[in-house]
Amino acid sequence: MKKKHRISSNTILQRNKDQLFTMIDEEVVMLNIKQEEYLNLNLHASHIWQLLETPLAFGELTEKLCTVYDVEEKVCMEDTLDFVTEFVKKDIIQIIRE
Repeated sequence: MKKKHRISSNTILQRNKDQLFTMIDEEVVMLNIKQEEYLNLNLHASHIWQLLETPLAFGELTEKLCTVYDVEEKVCMEDTLDFVTEFVKKDIIQIIRE
């Protein structure tokens, strides 16, 4: 059984360094070998991927996104949490510390 992670504003995240990806224009394209799937991230998801090159707390991540995009903090947190949770399940983004 996989461990369930609760992501809070203090949870430290980082992209999986073993994840295969490339940039095409400003978007990330990746091959997730474990899940046997090809992913093409949109501009916003690609920005999250770039920000997670180094470890970053979830709260800091959403703060950075709110300063770039004209979005309410609550909406940004909810949408980013959905994205991060899905990518943690797929081992594309890793939780460094909960």
